[in-house]
Amino acid sequence: MNTGRKFFIILLLMVGVGIGGYILVKGDVFPVAVVDSGFISARTFDRSVKALAQYYEVSAKNAAANNKPVPVSPGTAALKKAMLAQLIQDELIARNFHAVAGKDADAVVLKKLESVKDKTESAEFQNAVRAFYGLSIDEFKDFVLIPEARREVITDALRAKHEDFEAWVKGLQTKASVFILLRGFSWEKGELKAATN
Repeated sequence: MNTGRKFFIILLLMVGVGIGGYILVKGDVFPVAVVDSGFISARTFDRSVKALAQYYEVSAKNAAANNKPVPVSPGTAALKKAMLAQLIQDELIARNFHAVAGKDADAVVLKKLESVKDKTESAEFQNAVRAFYGLSIDEFKDFVLIPEARREVITDALRAKHEDFEAWVKGLQTKASVFILLRGFSWEKGELKAATN
């Protein structure tokens, strides 16, 4: 191959990598954590943290307006830690879901979602989700309903084997290969740790 052609191919590769990197960063698609062979994107993480923060804010306003005790938000760092820990756990559960719950487990999850379809499709429910969490109903399904349905299905499957869900999750976390790419956090012995300054 001649030198001019090699240079052109290398230039095209560099431009492609640059454009790809720009799209990843600009679209918040880059990972904040790698969990086994999957990842949690910055977009998912940021959206989840914002939803949880909005929930605390709206709950506090509603409580104050009704002269009830105001829930105290744990603060941004604690919200980020809680949300990242939850997303890691959700990813581990999703990756090990069929091994515990069986190959037909997705159908059981869909059945659980169908059982609440009338409620989730109501304008009142969708407005409440938007007001409390700032999420669309599809985002709410992805972030809350589907992971919760998986938890219920796995809990039932483990209970049938006389096993405990919490112990099972702890075992997954201990064995998992987790790399945290978000500044201020690390994964140690199956737990998410916040960096101490």
